[in-house]
Amino acid sequence: MHNVLFHNWQTLNIMIKRIVLNNPPFTPDDDQVIYMEWQHYKGINAFIRKNYEWLKKLFLSHSLRFCYLPLMGKEVIRYNAPHITDEECDKILASLPSLQDCVVKEDDVHGPVLAFFPTQDKSSDTNAFNFQCIEIKKKWYKPTKKVFKKLAEDIESTKSELMKSVASEPLFQYGRSHIRFSLSLKGDSDSDDRFEKESEELISEFRERIKALRNKGVSMMFLHSIIDMEEKLSRLIVTKDYKIILPDYDNMEIEMAALPKAVFLLFLKHPEGIRFKELPEHYDELMQIYLSLNPMGGRQRQENSIRSVTDPIGNSINEKCARVREAFISRFNDRLAKNYYITGKRGEPKRITLDKQLIVWKQ
Repeated sequence: MHNVLFHNWQTLNIMIKRIVLNNPPFTPDDDQVIYMEWQHYKGINAFIRKNYEWLKKLFLSHSLRFCYLPLMGKEVIRYNAPHITDEECDKILASLPSLQDCVVKEDDVHGPVLAFFPTQDKSSDTNAFNFQCIEIKKKWYKPTKKVFKKLAEDIESTKSELMKSVASEPLFQYGRSHIRFSLSLKGDSDSDDRFEKESEELISEFRERIKALRNKGVSMMFLHSIIDMEEKLSRLIVTKDYKIILPDYDNMEIEMAALPKAVFLLFLKHPEGIRFKELPEHYDELMQIYLSLNPMGGRQRQENSIRSVTDPIGNSINEKCARVREAFISRFNDRLAKNYYITGKRGEPKRITLDKQLIVWKQ
């Protein structure tokens, strides 16, 4: 673990070094790649800001998450507190402690780095995490996409080798583990019994995408005692063309496919709630909503879709409710989102709990 590793390419000579974070303000994840610098490097920062979305996709293609804290911080704040203004967000970011105060540069590291593969030394009295890192050399201070593609490839291959060696090392553990799971639905009697289980199973399909915003480790750094966690709910506006807008969350639009949106609008029209066993009674109403959203879908196919959704024994309603839930929690924290999607206990009416005074129909 403590040896310096070398990787040679045709155009890049990479040396893997090590730095230590003592008592960091967050728990690092084993799939993170964090950009760190000891002074401001204008060219690198300009490149990252210009290509931020591309960089995130690049590292995700290597099963890694690229973390550039200035922008990721804004994403995390927006995700957990979507009501915060740009000015308030900038003030929060300016008040955050610097990672530089936690860094111990054990190897000969001078320039900015991409730090990855955190392991915690359990034998230490301090909360110390050892990071492998690639130092960004001076000739890369105006980087290209080719450079970052090579860096991502090298980090992925190096991490794979390090995982093999650390697996048998008793003094270290990963920063955090990620466990995928699936739920067996066999034996459940109807859609009402399956509601919570199905929602959790389907939402796990989106877990990797959502994880980048719901990053527990970094979000703790930004949120504990920094953001006002008082619940601030936005009004919900349904426009004439059935767009779903949250005006108090910077006019955020919640996008869904036609069928989940039809289910959402049906429950929004019924604040008293609907039991799944009562869904057949709402067939005509749901069909009219769906036709408004999807007028060119083909009548037979439309009827089959609505018949399936209103079948209280089938699974379609659970799937659509899960899609509605995902549409909201992919945009902001579940602490707030649960007020907007469809919830309810077994045997009770399922409903959207948002206060009806916050709901505006512009039809």
